Amino acid sequence: MKKFNTVEYLQRMEELIEYQGFVSTTILPSIETNNGLEIAIQAGELFCCSPRDNYGPWELVEINYINRRIEKLTAYADDAENIEDTIYRWVPVDLIDEIVEENGGIKK
Repeated sequence: MKKFNTVEYLQRMEELIEYQGFVSTTILPSIETNNGLEIAIQAGELFCCSPRDNYGPWELVEINYINRRIEKLTAYADDAENIEDTIYRWVPVDLIDEIVEENGGIKK
């Protein structure tokens, strides 16, 4: 099974959004892992990512939703006590890849 890659996922989503005629700053839906982790990964000129553009490839991205506490992400949270209602800024894509894999990969 192919490992999850945050940058590839975001670039595919950007291509889909552009193809459908939406602006590339559209909020992307959450992904779900095989053990139920839900996480919404965002990148683009309006998000806390690097590079801060709509084309990538990104090294740091924003998470604007996660359904449970992941200790590895608390350092990036605006409010680490309120995990479902906070933004995680400038999160390394390698860390997200690692978290997705640790949680069973992407649910098909």
